[in-house]
Amino acid sequence: MRFYLSPILCVTVRHSYTLKSGAIYWQRKKPKHLMHRYTNSAPLKQNLHTSDPAVAAKKIAQLDAAVEAQWRLMEADPDFVPTSVRHRGAAALKACGILDPRAPCPDALDAFIARLQDKRGAYAEAHHDPEWAYYDAPSSAYLAPEEVAAVKLLNGRDLFLFSDAIEVYLTEHQNAGGPGFAKMSQFTRTCCENFMKLVGDRELTAYTRDDAKAYRDSLMGRLKTESVKRNMTPVAAVFRRAHMEKSLPLPTIWEEVTIPGFGKDRTPRVSAAQADIDRLRAACYAADDDIRWLVGLQVDLCTRISEVAGLRVEDLRPDASPVPYVEFAPNAARSLKGETRGSIASRRRVPLVGAALWAAQRIRDTAAPGQQYAFPRYLGKDGTIKGGSASAAVAKWMRSIGLVGADGKTLTSHNFRHTMRDRLRNANAPRWVQDEVGGWARASVGAGYGEGTALKQLHGFMVAALDAAKA
Repeated sequence: MRFYLSPILCVTVRHSYTLKSGAIYWQRKKPKHLMHRYTNSAPLKQNLHTSDPAVAAKKIAQLDAAVEAQWRLMEADPDFVPTSVRHRGAAALKACGILDPRAPCPDALDAFIARLQDKRGAYAEAHHDPEWAYYDAPSSAYLAPEEVAAVKLLNGRDLFLFSDAIEVYLTEHQNAGGPGFAKMSQFTRTCCENFMKLVGDRELTAYTRDDAKAYRDSLMGRLKTESVKRNMTPVAAVFRRAHMEKSLPLPTIWEEVTIPGFGKDRTPRVSAAQADIDRLRAACYAADDDIRWLVGLQVDLCTRISEVAGLRVEDLRPDASPVPYVEFAPNAARSLKGETRGSIASRRRVPLVGAALWAAQRIRDTAAPGQQYAFPRYLGKDGTIKGGSASAAVAKWMRSIGLVGADGKTLTSHNFRHTMRDRLRNANAPRWVQDEVGGWARASVGAGYGEGTALKQLHGFMVAALDAAKA
């Protein structure tokens, strides 16, 4: 379609059309030689949610690449179907009154079989070799894909599809029902649904390494390489769990699937200047409210914002002797990063110093009787902490006071996590101390045993980090 940017300038964006409202849609015709594997002949289309031709062109290029990769897979595999075989087959049976394939209603079953036999006979009559067509032609020659799947269900050949493997993976997950599981579950489903949209929902044993690479290629270009890996990881985990739970002879299609240029497109985090830290602390002390307490804790604790937002009042020990500290542990409202993968690195006790000590004391002093969480405003109706809301509130305030990093961009609360690591490094704190304070993955398995580093040692390094930052 042509888009006129001015009276003398226009651009052509292929595979698109626009509505009167200005919304641009992507549309592709299905190849004629593959049409029989779709449930209808209507073109593929999708709302691009933009009226900007430049933005639309980028989205269309991604959709074109994805659907063309799917068509190549369909051409290479005659059994490949673009949507769930089992679900369509089950729907076809239900439409005929067969609710349970294992115990079908006799009358409904007879009617369904008679319909298929009629299709078989009509196909044979039209074929140049009717006898061969009736007795030897594959059922896919005269039945729709959902009808073939329905016959398999009736014959007891209950397919174990990728969509089934997702449910097995989530049901058997070690943190099922625990804090943070809902968020992890949703991300897993999103990644797996994107995989199925690209290569189909098939029997697990039917996938190939080309399917894994096709999914990787569909992510490349629109996501950074670390995000590509993050989107591939849960899909591969579903395959591994199915192999363990169902003893399936699955091909190792995900092993060592390389991501070209992995990590080279990473945007480096900018540390905050000491003047900005001082200004931020002063602004927190002046405002003296819960948002500023949250910022004060993060500035001098080297934490993730969700870790702070989900603290319980009892986790804050500003009056502890000889070292005041805060304890980070999973609770009913939020998990810690890595908990769903079995990591314990994020569980830790960190000394309270600087603005963090002030904020912890203010929270304890102002907590209402029976108050459980330090920041109840971020506790959602579902009982979980809304870390995104906390992050947005902090970012809005930091923009309002004009905190800008060395790269010219507004600093975010996560910049202070990296700043603290630099401050510890400048104080000559060893790597294991930095990891202990920040809850980063420890270098060795042995580091996860015992009580951890004594709080007095950590306190000394964190005080030194404050002094080093002022130097």
